[in-house]
Amino acid sequence: MGKTDKNKAILQFDQRKSQNSAGDRAVAGVVLVNLLCPNREKDTIMVVQAEDGSEITDPKHIANRFCMYYEALYTSKIAPNQEEALDYLLHIELPGLTAADIESFMAPLSLGEMSRAQEGMAEGTPPGPVGLTVRFYKGFKDILFPHLRAVYAEMAEAGVMPPSMREAMLIALLKPGKLPTQCSPYSPFD
Repeated sequence: MGKTDKNKAILQFDQRKSQNSAGDRAVAGVVLVNLLCPNREKDTIMVVQAEDGSEITDPKHIANRFCMYYEALYTSKIAPNQEEALDYLLHIELPGLTAADIESFMAPLSLGEMSRAQEGMAEGTPPGPVGLTVRFYKGFKDILFPHLRAVYAEMAEAGVMPPSMREAMLIALLKPGKLPTQCSPYSPFD
């Protein structure tokens, strides 16, 4: 994709972003990714076995099967003792914040802070739900950061993040030499 095409894609992203609230801007990000990376190939799990041994081929049912598998895997089998937990929380000694700390935390995010945070991000990590990689943010930071800062400021003012920014994409990576039709040989990676 040439520089003119990238600029056109970014302009389209900018126009769609300005027409939407902070909660819908992630959708515009997906559009931007699709415009910049139209030939992205995705590894797709085509079939998994259900608990009864039958084959599941519908993508939504496959996703649901993995969801049920990981929910069961990561749900604690031990019921927490609520009295002990409450006692612990009531008696824990937590450090307090100074007035200067509070003022610093409440200050608007600066472009310098965003740049320092981005510099600490490792490349090669998988993209988030909208498909944007760390490399993408680093490559387009001069264009993206002012817009992101505005989104973050809007979220701080509203006191809540939009649902689209509280989501994560879980990728199932098949362990080498394992049967791909079972859920258990896949490692969850977010």
